[in-house]
Amino acid sequence: CHVLSRQVARAQVPIVVATAPGDIAERANKAVLLGAYLLLGKAWTLQAVCEALPEECLIGFPCSWHARGTKPSKREPLPEVCRSAIMKVKDVWAAFELACNKGWVASGDELEDEIA
Repeated sequence: CHVLSRQVARAQVPIVVATAPGDIAERANKAVLLGAYLLLGKAWTLQAVCEALPEECLIGFPCSWHARGTKPSKREPLPEVCRSAIMKVKDVWAAFELACNKGWVASGDELEDEIA
């Protein structure tokens, strides 16, 4: 988070996080990382991250018990197969927030102090 924060601070242009069209797995992974950065590096709340990334928080992860043979449609921005998954990106973000609240990991200014 510290290295990313320095690079973001130095950037002279807005930073855009992009994924390949239709690649839901890549979108989910980048959403998890971006949310982790906002929660841990910038001390955002889960609610703030979900409000900033409303579609991404609903992306689901395939689970071994999830219905087999369902493929996401490239026509929909967020396929139903992703919405119906049991574990969603929001759940991963909630785990990061819980870890911060319990003091299991440093976040925000605490993280900056640990690195300095």
